[in-house]
Amino acid sequence: SLFKQLLYISLGIAIIFYRLLPLETIPATWVGPDLLVAATFLYAVRRPAYVPMISVAVLFLFSDLMLHHPPGLMSLFMVLSCEWLKRRSHSLRVATFSVEWLAVAFVIVVQVIGSHIILTLTMATTTPAGLTAMQTVGTILLYPILSRLSHHVFGIHKAPTGEDIITARYQR
Repeated sequence: SLFKQLLYISLGIAIIFYRLLPLETIPATWVGPDLLVAATFLYAVRRPAYVPMISVAVLFLFSDLMLHHPPGLMSLFMVLSCEWLKRRSHSLRVATFSVEWLAVAFVIVVQVIGSHIILTLTMATTTPAGLTAMQTVGTILLYPILSRLSHHVFGIHKAPTGEDIITARYQR
């Protein structure tokens, strides 16, 4: 539904602007989880029709530009990761939550390693490994909490099998 797609985009923009707020004046010694990544993967697994590729690409490109990250790198990885998860959403839908969580954790780890390799090859500055590991573990641990919260607050639950196919047909 269009409302749920707009909810995802609005949530993403709110998260980006929250991260822009100057809440700390000293350099970070710890990093929290990436809420936008976890929320996007949650939508991609549970309701793939709500996160079209263009929305993910534009939202993460906007995030890269606003947060002074390498433009397009996170956007590229998020589009590839979301499409990979969307293709497996049917099998993840009938699997247990631990399988879903493992698939998302795998994608997050591959994304972080791939990003680090590309930044190293292009001789761009990289985030310290400790902070990156902290954010990666935090994002993976945030996923089950966000899953439960989104189910009760936003109504984002696992779609019944076949519903995403029906939804995709009517959105053409």
